[in-house]
Amino acid sequence: MPNVEITPQQMYDLLLKVDRTVTQMASAQESQAKQLSDHEERLRVIEAEEDFGRRFGDLETDIKALREQVSELQRKVWAIPGAATAIAAGALVFTLIRTY
Repeated sequence: MPNVEITPQQMYDLLLKVDRTVTQMASAQESQAKQLSDHEERLRVIEAEEDFGRRFGDLETDIKALREQVSELQRKVWAIPGAATAIAAGALVFTLIRTY
């Protein structure tokens, strides 16, 4: 086997190179972590808006159904005075015919 000799200068140079590489990787990782955090924040905002939109759509559907129910109830309520008026007019006519 050949005799390999590594000098302290070579070890020091290699350590400096490793240090630079690790520093660059840490910086890149920090940048990626920040980018990931930004993406997560934007996704949460979008999810909240979609959830609000879905709930708003549900409320719109409920309000539409309630309006239809109110309209139907109004028709029924207005039918009662109409029928009462017709009955009263009939009773008046019957009374007038009976008295003469």
